[in-house]
Amino acid sequence: MNYTCIIPARGGSKRIPRKNLQEVGGIPLIGHVIKNALASNIFDQIYVSTDSDEIARIAIDFGAEAPDRRSANLSDDHTPTRPVIADFIENRPELDNDASVIACIYPFAIFTNPRLIHLAKDSFEKLHDKSKYLVAIQKYSHPAQRAFTLTSSGYLSPLSPQYIEVRTQDLVESYHDAGQFYFAKSSTWRSDKSVLANAYGLLIPKYSAVDIDDLEDLEYLRNLYK
Repeated sequence: MNYTCIIPARGGSKRIPRKNLQEVGGIPLIGHVIKNALASNIFDQIYVSTDSDEIARIAIDFGAEAPDRRSANLSDDHTPTRPVIADFIENRPELDNDASVIACIYPFAIFTNPRLIHLAKDSFEKLHDKSKYLVAIQKYSHPAQRAFTLTSSGYLSPLSPQYIEVRTQDLVESYHDAGQFYFAKSSTWRSDKSVLANAYGLLIPKYSAVDIDDLEDLEYLRNLYK
């Protein structure tokens, strides 16, 4: 199999301006990701899919390729990852073959180091059904069945009231998408299959992932990096 890395990094983040270029240890987030991908030595190419000239320029400085700009209709707040990767593949016929595996690594996944990339590659090659995705997952630190919503008045409202009195050790462990990376054949990316509905999970440690949604997440990532 041939492995290609595609890093989707749009420039229009609203909650954290210039999110993918925020620095950790003096290096932009996306720079860390590119350096790890290069150090793994498994990828024939490392591409960045972006609508931003600034992100493209910095990506190239760190050794990735950013050959064109993503269209505006694939760069808004609501576009899922799969169509972005599929569009990138469609514009490069050399990536669209049965031996081509595409690793989508998010531009803030700085703890997806070479060791973890190799683990993902080895795990993908062992899959019984290689038409599915390999997804980095983590275990919920507390049973998801005991989750609450919070009303405007601060009242706790259980999502699953039937589990409120059940001991946590008696509940089934549950997992979530770690928001770090996905591996799949190029044909799978180009299909209309939902990623998480057609996936195997690769359990990664707590310290291997921080999904950055707000400034508190970014500060946590910086502290963990230190």
